[in-house]
This record gives sequence, C-alpha cells and structure tokens, in this order.
Amino acid sequence: MRVAIAWIILLGLLPAALPAQQNEPPKKPRVYTNDDLEGLSGGISVVGEAAKPEKPAKPSKGKADPFTPPAPAAAPPKTKAPPTKDQCADWGWGVVVAEMLASKGVPFDAEYWVDKTFGNTRCLAKVPSAATMAAAIDGDYTLDDGTRITIKSSVGVPGATGVVDGIDKNRPFIVVWGGIPYLATGVRGVKEVYGDGSVSYIISQMTLTNPYLEKTATFVAEKDKASELEAVDFKVTRRQ
Repeated sequence: MRVAIAWIILLGLLPAALPAQQNEPPKKPRVYTNDDLEGLSGGISVVGEAAKPEKPAKPSKGKADPFTPPAPAAAPPKTKAPPTKDQCADWGWGVVVAEMLASKGVPFDAEYWVDKTFGNTRCLAKVPSAATMAAAIDGDYTLDDGTRITIKSSVGVPGATGVVDGIDKNRPFIVVWGGIPYLATGVRGVKEVYGDGSVSYIISQMTLTNPYLEKTATFVAEKDKASELEAVDFKVTRRQ
C-alpha cells in the first residue's frame, strides 16, 4: 500500500517537472580563450567564411592591352662546372651563352664558352662588362658536322619590342645586371597598337634567371634603371 502511494506521488510530480525543463533558456556557446585552447587535447577545427574568388582584372580599354608572353621552360645545358655555384659568375655566363646559342644551332657547352671568354676556368664573383665578354665570343667557328659559322654580338640597353619578341618565340637573350649574367624569361607590360597597325611595348617588369647560379631577379621599371642593364644578343650566320 505504501509503495503504491509513493508511485502516485512521483507520477503527480512529473508533469510539473517537464515544463520547467522546456522553459529553461538555451545555453550560451562557450567562448574559449588562448589559455583554454592551450589546455585542449586532440585536433581543433577552425571554420571560417569561405574565401571569395577574386574577380579577374578587366583589360584596359582603347589601344593599350596588358600582355604577359609565356615564359620559356628552358633546361640548363650539361656542363662540368665547379661545385661552388653561387660564387662562379663566369660559369653562369658560360651557361647562359651555351643556352642562347644552342637555340640558334650552336651546340658548344658552357665550359667551352668560359674558356673562350676568360682564357681558363676561373671562379669570379662578378663578370666584367657585357661588351668585353661578348667581343671574346665574336668570330668564325666550325661545328662538328663541318658547318662553318660566324657569330657576331650586339650589346646595349634592352629594347622592349626585342624583349617581348624573344621571350614570346622562346629565343632567350642575355641580360647582365650588377655583374651577374641572366636569361630574360618573363615580361609584363602594355602593348600599344597604333592606327597604322604598328605595335610598341612598354615594359613594367622583367624576370631574369640564371639556371646555373640558381639566381632570379626582377627588374621593375618604376624603381630600377634600365641603363644599368646590358642586353646581349648573338647573330649566327652560316658561311660557305
């Protein structure tokens, strides 16, 4: 009888208890401090707002169009170079000359051009003027297959049209800057098309690399002086 009375009392209390639980205010989310996070164990996931993709830049209107010719994927030629890569600018010269002339059908390696330019295989921190080095390469040569050629260099401040045309056609040219020889591998700027159909370029940036020295430099027209750049090109002609 006493057990039955106890169950009746308990059942009578339940309806009153349930609404009380439903009316409880929702718990506020826990805010963790840095000290709390340091004491947590296991992985922590941080969920934020997904990054919105940037809108593509609109090309400039009128006759000026932005241009970015594709950079050539050039592989450095094989050579017996000394291990101190970052110090031997003369070997860096030999590598860029070998790569440039290889694109014009002259297969001599970097060691050949280092010896031809400097007389022996040194290890110079910086190279002399581009005109001095280019003059040492000018002359007549006979290739392994008996073909006779003449190499004639031209040195000067790089012209914008020649820069863009060379990079676009995967014909690297040499730029000596601060005593370090580079290959021009990328360019950014504006292309101007005139009413008569002629085209000119205004360069804003130029990417320079030396595959042997593992050096990369970026010429920025707004802050760097074009007069400090020495561009080198070689013309190869076949002789009878």
